Amino acid sequence: SNAEHLQFLHDLDFGSLITMPLIVHDHKIGALTLCLSRTSERFYTAADQRLAEDLAQRAALAIDNAQLYRSTQEAEQNLRGALVILGQHQQQLRTLQRLTDLLNQRITNLTELLQVMVDAICDAIPNAEFSAMVLQNPYTGLLELAAATGTGVDRLQLDEAFAPGDGLLGEIFLTGGSRCLLQKEPEGSKRDEMMVMRAEGTDSLPPLLSLPPSLCVVTIESARAGRLGVLAIGNWSNPATFDDDNLQLLIAFGEQAAIALTNAQLINALEEREERLEVQNQMLGEQNQELEQQREQIQFQNLRLQEASKLKSQFMATMSHELRTPMNAVIGFSQLLLRQQQLGPQQRDMMERILSNGKNLLALINDILDLSRIEAGRLELTLEEVNLKQLVMVTVEELRSLVDQKRLTLDVQLNLLNPLVSNDRTRLRQVLVNLLSNAIKFTEGGGVRVEVTEVEPHTIVLMVQDTGIGIAEAHLEHIFEAFHQLDQTLAKKFPGTGLGLAITDLLVRKMNGTITVQSELHVGSTFRVEFPRSVQSERMGSEIIV
Repeated sequence: SNAEHLQFLHDLDFGSLITMPLIVHDHKIGALTLCLSRTSERFYTAADQRLAEDLAQRAALAIDNAQLYRSTQEAEQNLRGALVILGQHQQQLRTLQRLTDLLNQRITNLTELLQVMVDAICDAIPNAEFSAMVLQNPYTGLLELAAATGTGVDRLQLDEAFAPGDGLLGEIFLTGGSRCLLQKEPEGSKRDEMMVMRAEGTDSLPPLLSLPPSLCVVTIESARAGRLGVLAIGNWSNPATFDDDNLQLLIAFGEQAAIALTNAQLINALEEREERLEVQNQMLGEQNQELEQQREQIQFQNLRLQEASKLKSQFMATMSHELRTPMNAVIGFSQLLLRQQQLGPQQRDMMERILSNGKNLLALINDILDLSRIEAGRLELTLEEVNLKQLVMVTVEELRSLVDQKRLTLDVQLNLLNPLVSNDRTRLRQVLVNLLSNAIKFTEGGGVRVEVTEVEPHTIVLMVQDTGIGIAEAHLEHIFEAFHQLDQTLAKKFPGTGLGLAITDLLVRKMNGTITVQSELHVGSTFRVEFPRSVQSERMGSEIIV
């Protein structure tokens, strides 16, 4: 602290003081201080200052030279160590390259390949008295000795297959990783304690009999095929034979073994696939004959199905027509009863429900009747001159009450130089009603927009746009299918038959037009109908000129 420093200077009792900086190559490395006490009754002179400057320069040079010498000595030691490590790595690379060459030469014979591998490992790693490879049988799941070489392999007791987790090798296979182990023999005790020098994975391994004092084990693992087995080397006489470098080299051998085994499995799989393909080709030849017979049967069945479909459409058309008569009677009598003043609130509510359900059922019957007529080819367009602008405005006003009930905006844009078209007034109104009522039904906020334009003198475009729930992309291709609804949740919230858009699509095509849709979930939908100004009559083979 400053107080201690001040006390130190006071104890020196100096009367004269010279302090010179120690500078080397414009860098300060210290300072040289000379002092005389007051009792000496002497003071430094200019000559003493020059002498101190010379001493400071010499001291700075001496210190700098000593530091340079020490740095040089350390660099030489580091270089010698690097050369030693480089030599070891080069030796390991040469060994791995030799093993890789052997594997490439013998890749077709798996048994011989594995034996060559364990022989090369025993030769490459110093003091390895034995090497053994244990692989998992893919059919039984048990571990089996695949190849071994060296002295004392029989003492490992690997003659019979064993399960993963049994014994040291089974435990290492189960837990994975690599381990370099030794058994130490303390004074006055038997060699039964195992010490883990380096381990990856679970370090707690059970002590086992018939193990060498020094043992290295690595798992053989492939990214494609998974864990295949274990590779081990050992020494029966020296407990400190192997180190971390030996373990790293054995790990590299294990990686080579995984590659060789994976390649052998691929070759076997290819051979099996070729055999299966040959068998399949024979089966395909036989199946082609059967398919030809089935094709003839299917063609005959298609004719019968077409006839059945036609009969079904005719039946549905007849039944729908017959159901309309009693349904109209139910609706008429319900309306008549509602006009009676004698009905109480509960009775009036019941009659209103009967009337509402009757109208819904009649609408369903009409939809089914229209669909069946179109499918059966019995629907004919009644062509007439129609004022499209007037038809749109009247239809929109009829549905405006539905818009007002949901507090939506309704915008109508009519851009027609010539409002007259040749079409079926009823069916054209049905197309507009279906699109507009759908837009209102599926819109909870925002509004609905109707736009009619003529893109050219003979082509009309009708667009109905809403800000409703939208349609998912996956449903767009099915939106015009009969009885199709988006999902059960929406079907419950927005009831309907799923026939409106299907009938609209069929009617538009009957008018020689097209209908498309663009939609995005939670943003809205836009339906675009394009049809000719003058629709040709199929029955007359001519057009009404407007």
